[in-house]
Amino acid sequence: MLIALCITSLAIAGTAPQQKPVIAYEAFMELDEKDRQERFDNYDPETKSHLMRTHARKWLEQNRPRLSKAQIALINEAMDFLSPDAFTGTPEMQAKSRALIEKFKCAIPESDVVAAFRPDMAPSSNWLNEFWHWFWNCAFR
Repeated sequence: MLIALCITSLAIAGTAPQQKPVIAYEAFMELDEKDRQERFDNYDPETKSHLMRTHARKWLEQNRPRLSKAQIALINEAMDFLSPDAFTGTPEMQAKSRALIEKFKCAIPESDVVAAFRPDMAPSSNWLNEFWHWFWNCAFR
């Protein structure tokens, strides 16, 4: 499940003291997708937090008109979660990450989660995949 990949990838890096991000968001987004993916994994928690929060904030600004109040609140909750501590990999952060994943499953389409929270990936959508995700996680349960 892509939502799990998006959010659980947050809680698997080591800790580092808070510092200035090593790359500006705009410079990061100018890289091609492969370079973004390779570099993102090697950034410190502060940089990952900066990139993901900035990306999510920009996505929310663009998409706010079509989102419900509940979806906006969930996106804001996820942005709050994306502090550098989210990347520590501690059991507490992993548990918080799993709880957030559960909230997202039926609330926001998977393609929107990727578009909002994966600055290292180009978003893609396919109506059949979206339907299957919804059916399996929401209707079938």
